[in-house]
Amino acid sequence: MEQHLYEEQFNEIYDFRECTSVKKTLVIASTPRSGSHFLGHALHQTNHFGFPLEYANPTNLARWEEVLNVKGVKNVLNTLKTKRTSSNGVFSIKAHFSHLQQFGGLREFAQLLGNPYFVMLTRRDILSQAISLSIARQTGVWISGQQAMSENIKYDEKDICFCLKRTILHNASWKYLLASTGVRYIEITFEEARAKLPHTVCAIADFMDIDLPLETATLSPVTKKQSNSINEEFKEKFLQSKQSEMLLDVDLALGLKSKKKQLKELLFS
Repeated sequence: MEQHLYEEQFNEIYDFRECTSVKKTLVIASTPRSGSHFLGHALHQTNHFGFPLEYANPTNLARWEEVLNVKGVKNVLNTLKTKRTSSNGVFSIKAHFSHLQQFGGLREFAQLLGNPYFVMLTRRDILSQAISLSIARQTGVWISGQQAMSENIKYDEKDICFCLKRTILHNASWKYLLASTGVRYIEITFEEARAKLPHTVCAIADFMDIDLPLETATLSPVTKKQSNSINEEFKEKFLQSKQSEMLLDVDLALGLKSKKKQLKELLFS
């Protein structure tokens, strides 16, 4: 479905005043509803990580082309580097696995960014993530601050199954690529980031060899929690359904017996 954009991302107030060349790039390698908005805004608070946003998301890309008066994802990113790189030379971007397709793969993506450090962000509770994704697909609200396209939320067991399989497959695909290409990466869960936010931000800084100000020790979340009683209701209903028993079949859960078209949909939709 169509969705309202997260308009705040295009505001010039988030541009850094100094035009600084990129020395390091942080990539938050994530999946939808993994908590990347929460982590990205926390990193932005420090003024040492640029502003991690989904610049390569096709939905955002068309608007960025208009705002920056350039065409193509590579030109958009190169222009954004001149605006969203913090004074210490760090540019950041959030990327889902499906975004890599438009670059031709991870290697090409990494080469475009220059000196990348990857943080793979996952959720331990993948079922809750899948339910959150299913709800977002209905409302069009992916992050706090977006206007809902629909308030009519329905329990959709089939879609939750799709979202669960897709999330598992994209997590595995990210990990395979990060491990097999030899890029620098660490793994962080949303749950540990939420419980120990200053510690998590400092861990990322240590990984990238970035000096942070002392105020980071008192860092607090700036985004709002989106899940509510509906999420828990859908989760309980799903766990009680017979459909959930099908996920015990690993081949079925990962879509290995499905047609190529179905597998492509899981990977890139």
